[in-house]
Amino acid sequence: MYARHPDTKWYRKQQNVDYKLDVWMDTILNNYTAGTVLDLGCGAGYDSIRFVEREWKVNAYDIATTPIANLNMLYPIINAVVADVTKIDLPVAADVILDIGAMHCIEDASAHAAKIKKSLRPGGVLLLSHFSDVTRCPFIVYPKSIEALDELFSPMIRVAHNIIKNPAVGTGRADDIELDPVIRMCAAQTASVSSESHEVLYTNV
Repeated sequence: MYARHPDTKWYRKQQNVDYKLDVWMDTILNNYTAGTVLDLGCGAGYDSIRFVEREWKVNAYDIATTPIANLNMLYPIINAVVADVTKIDLPVAADVILDIGAMHCIEDASAHAAKIKKSLRPGGVLLLSHFSDVTRCPFIVYPKSIEALDELFSPMIRVAHNIIKNPAVGTGRADDIELDPVIRMCAAQTASVSSESHEVLYTNV
């Protein structure tokens, strides 16, 4: 129906890194009824496209004008908006929120996390990709450890965690908590590949 856009899974595979984000997204797409996605800092919209092609309603935000213009041209069904997500009110009751490379460029991480928790419905899912290396954004103080991220997003539950580098270590936390079956599947798929960035899957309570 629309002009074909580069595939994000292909893009990430070129980097020769075992990203779990793609595995988790596929699990959600293959097992959940289509709902609402917020893509914060969407860039070119690769991940937004994956969801909208499976009939999810997608709201995508980025401060860069050119990628948003291209996304609107190729996929007008996506509500792609030029916006600073720290300065707008996000829709509520989202089923999935994607924050893939946005939070580590935001000065007030606590306010950003609070906004996500407010917007995500109970049982909803946050997929987060977050640099842990301070050299990436030396002008911003942000949480760098998984424990700091857990504290920031509390009381949300961390279901799965992957650290990106070579080699890497992935950890799941689904054994001792009651979880939606699809989210449990995502946790089970989290295994090994270490790092300069965290991939984390949280579910809201």
